[in-house]
Amino acid sequence: ENGSDSCFRRDYESFDQNGTNISFCHPIQNTDGFRGISSLRAGETMKVGFKLNNVSLQDIGSQTKDSRKVWVQFYSEAEVDLYIDGEQCANLDKKPNEDQENAPWRGHVIDVPRIESESSVKMVGTLRLSNQIPPYERVAVKADILLENLASPLDDDGSGDQKSISLIQRRKLEVVCEPTCAFQQDCDVVLVTSESTSRAQFISCKELIEKRLGLKMDVYSVSLYGSLSPDFFATPDKSIREYFAGKLVIVLDETFNPLDDSVDEMSPSDMLPNGCMEQASGFSSSTKWLFVGSSQSSIQGLLMSHYTAAPDDVTTFTSKSEFQRTTKERLKEERLTGNQEKSIIEQVIGKDDEERHPTADQTLKNRWKYEKAANKMAVWLRANDPLRQHVVEWYSTSAKLVVRRGFCSTMNSAFVVNANNNSSETIQFAVARALPPEISIKAFCHSLKAEDREMCLSFRNAFNSNFLTETENFILGEFSKSMFSDDIMIQKFFPSISSMMDNKSLAG
Repeated sequence: ENGSDSCFRRDYESFDQNGTNISFCHPIQNTDGFRGISSLRAGETMKVGFKLNNVSLQDIGSQTKDSRKVWVQFYSEAEVDLYIDGEQCANLDKKPNEDQENAPWRGHVIDVPRIESESSVKMVGTLRLSNQIPPYERVAVKADILLENLASPLDDDGSGDQKSISLIQRRKLEVVCEPTCAFQQDCDVVLVTSESTSRAQFISCKELIEKRLGLKMDVYSVSLYGSLSPDFFATPDKSIREYFAGKLVIVLDETFNPLDDSVDEMSPSDMLPNGCMEQASGFSSSTKWLFVGSSQSSIQGLLMSHYTAAPDDVTTFTSKSEFQRTTKERLKEERLTGNQEKSIIEQVIGKDDEERHPTADQTLKNRWKYEKAANKMAVWLRANDPLRQHVVEWYSTSAKLVVRRGFCSTMNSAFVVNANNNSSETIQFAVARALPPEISIKAFCHSLKAEDREMCLSFRNAFNSNFLTETENFILGEFSKSMFSDDIMIQKFFPSISSMMDNKSLAG
């Protein structure tokens, strides 16, 4: 009779409706991976570790009672020196013998004498990269765990003496070979990289900067040095602020793993403690920045318009008319002298009355009034101080307006190429725009002599864009025309053309 038509049924009183989880796994396993740092200089050595866990109830290893053997084989096609537990791993590039079907041996094989039940052993050693490995080459060192299978009556002739071997786990340690920063004082461009930088990216940047522009380039890896703070001393006698001064800093801004348990990934730009803008970064005003491949969130972090002022650095005005009068006086002084305030400040407009605690109905009723006042003040600031960014907010609990004055467009020190538009043509144009004026002229002359038409067109477009931006800033700022008779002011407000005046490279 067909079972599906049967009326037979038996209920089991102890049947577990939720079931019981059962895990099937090999008795030996590695859960931590092949441990080591992810970036290294050519010729440098680091510590490595490989942990073996015995999750079974039996001791395993060649020197145990049952003599069930386990091995770890290390291999690599790269030029590396590997030592594990004091033993040099020779023939790392040795290929497996295809004739041995049940023993896929390759590289250097290490026998593990004993791993006690429910315990672990850790294999430790050192890994050294060859001096011949080029920058941003990926080096992979692999580790296989091989385990002797238990004898079975079904093996071979049924005698049970023949034991096969199984590859039960494979781990890989990938290391990026990164160059040491030479900290050349006479270099023109610093390329900021990370372990995420590919060799193709590095070669492309090197060819553009050194061959096509004829400039000197240095490489600074945040993975190796671990900081982009202006106060960080990468060498005993020079801080990053001093080293970056007068240079174009090109940041390849892809995310990378910073080897910090509290952070999964970050971008090099995230390591700038105060952003990149001249007014707040802490770097020299002569340092120029170009960020390539930045995500939208990274761009927002870089160009964050406003910072909260320190509690003791907030100016308070009793009325809007007092605030406007003081602002106009400052702007008049700036337009006559050309000296603009760099500070990013917070200003409060309102009387210092005791803090109010209005009801919900009162807050709703007055909301339109305060929003209208905030919007009106924002319009006034855009009309009278168009070169700066402002945010105007109101506090319902105190009926005060808060004005935060941000960055000024005449002090822009950064350009950004986002991740969605980083073609080679875009990067060429961005580099031409971002170069400091004197270095830009030098690179332009090199392109002319090399008859690099494409690069010359990028410089033409860059010069035009920079000059138009400078002209717009000068007109919007309503600066005094008398400044045209002052060479220093022309250099300050029109660096794109002042750098061409009496330039020896152009005169020659």
